[in-house]
Amino acid sequence: MEKSRLELDWEELGEEGRILDLGSGPGSFGGTLANRRVVQMDLDRGRLTARGGDLVCADAARQPFRDQSFGLVVANHSLEHIVELEAALEELRRTLRDGGVLFVTVPDATTLADKLYRWLARGGGHVNDFVDLSEFVGRIETATNTHCVYQEVLHAGFTFLNRRGNAKLPRRAWLLGGGFELPLALATWVLRWMDHRWGTRYAVYGWCCVFRKRRGERRKGQELAPQQGRAKTNVCVRCGMGHEAERLSERLGNWLGIPSYHCPNCGARNFFTRDGET
Repeated sequence: MEKSRLELDWEELGEEGRILDLGSGPGSFGGTLANRRVVQMDLDRGRLTARGGDLVCADAARQPFRDQSFGLVVANHSLEHIVELEAALEELRRTLRDGGVLFVTVPDATTLADKLYRWLARGGGHVNDFVDLSEFVGRIETATNTHCVYQEVLHAGFTFLNRRGNAKLPRRAWLLGGGFELPLALATWVLRWMDHRWGTRYAVYGWCCVFRKRRGERRKGQELAPQQGRAKTNVCVRCGMGHEAERLSERLGNWLGIPSYHCPNCGARNFFTRDGET
């Protein structure tokens, strides 16, 4: 599954905001991060792409860092790929500083998007199935000594089916429209409409969770329930960036008689839905 571009409150991380981009591949951040040291780590050296930070080829289950090295750890669609997941979570507990932030995105293995991805990519390297949000959150909290402070449902742009940006799209993609952007955008819009009309989850693919490292052991009754973020249904079919509907209102046009917008990130044309409609 594609990496999501991240928008984070850098000031909240403070002066010790050193960042680990875990299983980063080409990186989870677009552009530059002023005054922030980003360590991109991946087990596959060939997937690492320099973005101004440090590149480290290492196993997530055996991280070559000192205790409490990072103020922020980003696991952006990487946990589903890690074979020794429990060992990797123990390492995150060790390397994330007290009060630090763990940002995680994972696919829901029960969704249409994840099933299509695994079928198209013959597994796609996914070795861990996450099927229940509460169970997943509890597992991360226990293993990393963190508390979940934010949750958000992530919607699919099905960018892995888009031949623009996927030069070696498998032949079986022809059974799903051939990877052409217009039918993909239209199909994605139809799935969102079906979700709104019948309460299905065809346009959903996973979750985003933010955890805060505890300062000491957990104390019962002292932690608030996580904030529930509003899902961004308008996800670009080319770059995978999700946008709030309100921010797109001034960009709306008309395409095939349907409200549409050009993605602020990559310029691709997408069909539009209001966030409350799905």
